[in-house]
Amino acid sequence: MTRSALTFAILALALAVAPLGRAALPPGYGGTIRVASSEPLRLPEPAQARSLVEATLADAVFDPLDSLGVAPPEVVDGDLRFTLRDGLRRHDRRPVLARDVVAHLRRLHQGPGAHWLAPLREERGRPVAVAEDERRLSLAPADPGADLRPLLALRPLAFRAAVGTGTGPYRPRMVGSELRLFQFRAAARGAPYIRDWRFLAPRPRDEDLRALVLGEVDASFAGGSLHARRPQRPVRGHDFPEVAPVLLVPNPHRVRGEWARVVGLVDRDRLARVGLRPSDRLAVDLEPPTQAVGAAPPSRAIVFLTPAGDRLGEELGRALAAIFDAAGARLVVETAPLERWSEVVHRGRWDLRWVEVPPPLPGTHPLASTALLVAAQAAVGDGIGAASTWRGALAGTLDAETRQRTARSLPALMLGMRRLSIHLDEELGGVGFDEAGRLRLGDPHLPRARTGS
Repeated sequence: MTRSALTFAILALALAVAPLGRAALPPGYGGTIRVASSEPLRLPEPAQARSLVEATLADAVFDPLDSLGVAPPEVVDGDLRFTLRDGLRRHDRRPVLARDVVAHLRRLHQGPGAHWLAPLREERGRPVAVAEDERRLSLAPADPGADLRPLLALRPLAFRAAVGTGTGPYRPRMVGSELRLFQFRAAARGAPYIRDWRFLAPRPRDEDLRALVLGEVDASFAGGSLHARRPQRPVRGHDFPEVAPVLLVPNPHRVRGEWARVVGLVDRDRLARVGLRPSDRLAVDLEPPTQAVGAAPPSRAIVFLTPAGDRLGEELGRALAAIFDAAGARLVVETAPLERWSEVVHRGRWDLRWVEVPPPLPGTHPLASTALLVAAQAAVGDGIGAASTWRGALAGTLDAETRQRTARSLPALMLGMRRLSIHLDEELGGVGFDEAGRLRLGDPHLPRARTGS
């Protein structure tokens, strides 16, 4: 065989097998993934993440403080000393300095994440966090001997320079009703592969499924088929870890006399179909919240409040309404826009609401379940109790009995653990979850044949 003939044969063979090896091609930078969202969208805020999905989005934009260090933090004269890596860049390309982290902690102290900073000593109403130079900072404990290192691992305390500005692999922006995550090549943990994640405004489940089947979206939380029709582009389901508790929270000013009757009606097994794994406790090593159980159904209509457009909340409301109806009682589902949620909750014209509690620490952390308990206390409105529990945990004064008593006295009914799946384009590689249950959006990639790079 001549050299030209041999070359032609090799080329023909390569072309013949190329489609079979497409998925094995090395990843390329690029591509857009369109995701049909199952809940209302807003700019990610790590301290205010109200679900595993919001926690996933926050993790794509912001980095935990411990990941920004050049080495593990050290305790020197009782204070925690921490040195930032050189060359860290914010999304606006400005360098990350120690004074930026101090300013970040002081802002958190005035906001919804204040209970996490209870273990820090305060002076003049501010946490004692000092920038010693451009890269080194120190934190002073409120209690002698307290271990402050878990603070740096907390997801709610991830570094946030400004609204939507962090050091993570993606820069967020609201474009109309869509949340867009744009690739940030100078990310602290490395450049992401996907150029652009587009989270579309929530729609009814059937519309999401239809969009997936017709190839209008690349991912959906609703499922992988519609009336036995498979998507034009094959998809694969990925299950989130079942680590986020879902709680039913009463309004103590309105439902006090009816709460025991509500507890007596709720059947966790009947709520499994809306996306919950029945469970009566936050974590395996915590005792379940103890609630009085009434024998009679509620004597008046009960108002259940959920964010507008949240599929889990709306389906949970319908399931509870059916349970009430079967018992001869009445439950009314009311919705409120997410942007006005805190205001509506504070106004108090509701009887029941629900909360999902994404884990603040990875599951392997020694304080993972305690941090989850603290997050649950804050989520049901007990910020003072949350601060006390967390401060005691880091100071070493939270004994086992106090911890279990706190879990038992949580003023909410545990409904179960969140079951959540996302159905993604089958060619998307590198899909996985971290130990806190978040989908790692910086890792997925498409083969070069799809990205064109």
